[in-house]
Amino acid sequence: MKIKLVESTPDDAEILICMINKLAEIDGVGSVPVGKEQLFANIYSDSPVAFAKLIIYDEKVAGFIIHSWKFATFLGTRDMYMQATYIEPEFRRRGVATKVLGKLAKLALDSGCSRMEWYAIEGNNMSGGFYDALGACTLSDARVRRFSTEVLVKLSEID
Repeated sequence: MKIKLVESTPDDAEILICMINKLAEIDGVGSVPVGKEQLFANIYSDSPVAFAKLIIYDEKVAGFIIHSWKFATFLGTRDMYMQATYIEPEFRRRGVATKVLGKLAKLALDSGCSRMEWYAIEGNNMSGGFYDALGACTLSDARVRRFSTEVLVKLSEID
């Protein structure tokens, strides 16, 4: 089994959108507004905010990972933020995700990162158990907080 992470190119936009929609369905998100316009503005631009990599298993597209960089304020280092990971069903339970995370961990370390973080869907025991088995920890002292678009608009109007 040969697994590679390959930088996604604009030619991959359709397949990436298809897999993003599959991931949304699995995560219970429903329909997502991600299309070529969003990918070209945020991933395939001269100043990308995130980086997409296709997971190639024996020369077939087996999934994708999207990651970005963030700053660890209290450590003064770069960190990797794993935005999304998706493995096509026929490639699951073959060690693909473990090998891919190993490759991503190497990229993070080579890039000077002190850690890699991600959100996990509450109640997804299968992925939680997988990450736990690899040594991931759940932060007990932090919660995800979010301002929606509507709240951002209201906040932006404050003088």
